[in-house]
Amino acid sequence: MANRSAAERRDLFPFSLVLIMTIVVPCLPAQAQSEEPPDLSELLQQQRAAIAPQQHREIAETALAAAEQSMNANDFTQALKFASLASQSAKRSGNDFVRFQVETVRGDLPTLAREYKKIGRVEEILTITPEDPEANLELGRFTAFLKGNWEAGLPLLAKGSDEAIRAVAAADLRNPTDEAAQIQLARDWLAIAEEEKSSRHASGIGLRASHWLRDALRKGKDHPQWKELNELATESTLRYLTDMEELHVKEGQFPLGKYGDTGFKRKIILDEIEFRDGLGLHPPKSGHASVFYQLDGQYKSLTAGVGIAEHHEGVAGPVVFTVLGDNRVLWRSGPFDKRNVIQMLQVKLNRIKILELRTETTNTTCYGSHAVWLNPSVSK
Repeated sequence: MANRSAAERRDLFPFSLVLIMTIVVPCLPAQAQSEEPPDLSELLQQQRAAIAPQQHREIAETALAAAEQSMNANDFTQALKFASLASQSAKRSGNDFVRFQVETVRGDLPTLAREYKKIGRVEEILTITPEDPEANLELGRFTAFLKGNWEAGLPLLAKGSDEAIRAVAAADLRNPTDEAAQIQLARDWLAIAEEEKSSRHASGIGLRASHWLRDALRKGKDHPQWKELNELATESTLRYLTDMEELHVKEGQFPLGKYGDTGFKRKIILDEIEFRDGLGLHPPKSGHASVFYQLDGQYKSLTAGVGIAEHHEGVAGPVVFTVLGDNRVLWRSGPFDKRNVIQMLQVKLNRIKILELRTETTNTTCYGSHAVWLNPSVSK
């Protein structure tokens, strides 16, 4: 398995590059973050010579890391070349998780390239006049709000011409550890998003608000400010289901596991990746286990992975995963009986009020069927 990249590569799963950049774990080679991108022609030669799926996986991950490096340098022509190569190898790898990461990045690059052209000579202006407020604002908005690279974008926004954004960016750069300050930052970013004319920009800003709410939300409904936190989280772009209060839980062999727990007091790990926002939903011997969430039609999509946790030895009874919305099947997997296999899913949730995640076994036993939902999140 390749090493994790920058900061465990943010947070995980998502329907756009902004989310991948902001939210978590795509597993690309860490060394690729600090070195020069690999030579494209050499990668192409490796791809032609590759036979085994694992070889194609490694090529796909290396090419995707190179695509991100090129994207961070705003070289979108080169980024698209690396992403296309990554896409070819990802398909040949047979790994759905790698393919999902590659196609998400590849799908967003043309839009980012078009948006980058709109800001014209901004980088050239900043080379000559690094403190130019308008240029800093334009490049900062593109870098943070659209690309999701807040580490690079915040210093630009803090020198920009928009007084409100400048103040919030400066506060964000202080990286507060105090919970009250984190919650205030979330409020401030949501206020900025409210004034945004561009829905894409507003979406990216909403993700930053989500980021600053996470620590407080992890305390659950026992938090003294839970009602306000829940309202703020509802206003933001994305919510992990593990942060939401369940409407109802129908337990299986073990209790519902939250925050990366299988429900069996074990971490959710698949393919050597730890999913810290995963849910454990072990099915019962007969029937199904379910967890319900009240969405009230506010979210457009569900993004998640599914699989059987790797920690248990022995054969797992086949598990079927189902997503239901308002008691209607929206997505269903085939039977899972292998560990370390990740299947990705994206489900439209337009106007869905009640979301249900369900697991059930198709065997006469549920032994070893540690079914897990990998970092499921709903997005606006």
